[in-house]
Amino acid sequence: DKSLGTCTLHLPMSSPVQTVYAQGEVSVLKQVVCLKACRELHAIGALTDSLLPELTVLEDEPDIGMLIFMC
Repeated sequence: DKSLGTCTLHLPMSSPVQTVYAQGEVSVLKQVVCLKACRELHAIGALTDSLLPELTVLEDEPDIGMLIFMC
């Protein structure tokens, strides 16, 4: 919501972090929420120190690679 300076990032169902919320300056809000998502994913081990995904392939799980921004 630009008027409130908030942004919500919805990650795929297969992601260990499903939703990330951030507040900040409207001009950099998408960058702020993406950085916050990277930090959260790295903290739980889903991203390596190089910010690459820690790959674990599950045979039964479809790959739904969709990001949804609500700003």
